[in-house]
Amino acid sequence: MDRTPDKSLVWTFPTPNTPLLAVAYRDLYLAAEGTAQQKEMLGDPALLPRPWDPATCQDPLLRQEVWDWLEEFVVWFNRDYVWDPNAGMIRPRRNHHAATRPVMRHALGAHVGGRPAPALPRLGWS
Repeated sequence: MDRTPDKSLVWTFPTPNTPLLAVAYRDLYLAAEGTAQQKEMLGDPALLPRPWDPATCQDPLLRQEVWDWLEEFVVWFNRDYVWDPNAGMIRPRRNHHAATRPVMRHALGAHVGGRPAPALPRLGWS
């Protein structure tokens, strides 16, 4: 992650674009929206890694990609939402959401229609 000071007013949301993380999200998408053949090839969707629940990511390389992305997200969140460069990590009451918030933010950014976007206040994004 580039830690060069940036004077931009708003930073770009860090997307989960590393190879194994991209495959994990593709597999989850196919498990939900794929053809019957694709779903059969994936097997039981409950066994797929879910990046919002890092403990399900058994591959050490995938888990490292998840934690790297979460670190980038926390830096982005603190910069764009807390606006205090000395704030450090997300406050303890929000630590539990550190894995779910980037997933929801990414999904909303990629939302192109067909289904209503999730209600943000209900998810704690008011």
